[in-house]
Order: sequence, then C-alpha cells, then structure tokens
Amino acid sequence: MFKLIHGGADRQRIDKAGLYLEALDRTASALQQEPENKLLQMRTVFYGVRYVVAAMRGRPASKELIGRVVDLIGQLTPRELLQIFPVEKTYDGERWEAKDYFFTMDVLRRHGLDKPLGKNVLDVLWDYTNTHVRLFNVAMLNAVDALRRMEGQETLMQEWAASNGEKLTTYTMRRDSKGRRWMINNETGERQRVKARRPRWARVQQKHEPPGLASD
Repeated sequence: MFKLIHGGADRQRIDKAGLYLEALDRTASALQQEPENKLLQMRTVFYGVRYVVAAMRGRPASKELIGRVVDLIGQLTPRELLQIFPVEKTYDGERWEAKDYFFTMDVLRRHGLDKPLGKNVLDVLWDYTNTHVRLFNVAMLNAVDALRRMEGQETLMQEWAASNGEKLTTYTMRRDSKGRRWMINNETGERQRVKARRPRWARVQQKHEPPGLASD
C-alpha cells in the first residue's frame, strides 16, 4: 500500500519582501549612525535591491525608497558592487548581440573599478548583467512609469515607440468586487478575465482528499 503525502498542503508562503524590508530597516538604521561604514553601505544596498525585487510580487516599493537605494549604489565603486551582485558568467553576448560578462566588465573598467559610480550609476546598472540588478531596473522603470501616468504623461515605452513611429496598445489590470482580475484595453475598453493557475500540489490535494476536506 502506498500512502499519499500532501507535502505542500501545509506550506506557508514565506514573506520574502517582509524579511528583506526588516533587514533593510536594521542596516539602514545602523548606517545612519555610521555613514562611512562601507560594510553597512554594501549590506544596505544588498537588502534594498532584494526587497525591491521581492516586493514586485505584491505591493511594489515606493519610488522614494528605490531612489534612496540608487543613491546609495552611487556611493559604491564597481569593485564593491561586484562583491554584492557578481556579474553573470555568460560569454556568448557577441554571438547573440546581447550583453554578457565581457560587455559588463568592459563598462565597469572604462568607468574605473575603484571610482564611485556617482552620476553614472543608472548607466552602469542598465548595462549590468545580473538577475537581481536586472529586476531592480524593471521595478525602477515601473515606478517612473507610475509617476508619469499620475501626471497624465505617456510611459517611457510609449514615448520611445512614438519617437520611432510606432504605437503601443496598453492594458490595465483591475479587480472587480468579487476579487476577480480583468485585463482592460485602455483604447477600446475591452476586457478579458485573467485566471491564475493553481499550484500543482494544490490540484493534487483537491483531487485525492475525501469529500469535505478539500481546500477552499
């Protein structure tokens, strides 16, 4: 006889964003007491970037917090940034016309490995091949776009497309009174239901559990 064990049924989702935010708060508070402490600067940057990336799954980080993290990264040198977020070991960028390890290291060396990033911080981050930094850039652009939309302006992508003679169709995600998610075409008003797929372990549990014990 085999006994079915629902390994994921009682799993609790770890609040990574909350954990990173707590760590960020601790290191940022310590950094205020020792603003020249390089180790605290690097730890604050690490937790700041990881929090911003983790928060993309829920309530995004504020543009003010993202801005403070960027300012702090600007105080670091490329050599210090490499210690926090190593460049990905991908070497075929020239073949695929994409950024790779050699591309990023060339950018860093041209800037100066021991020179603070300063005003070039955004340019360096844009050319930095690391998954966490890449997602941080996405979150940063999303924050800028949200601010532009609040001010009645086009998003950066819409502005870029218009400057190149293209027109992008944009969509907005909204929830109705029953919590259902809908994708709405901002031009035509057409909407389409967004259905989230249940995790495999949840589907297996619902299929095998006795009546009355299935999860909601």
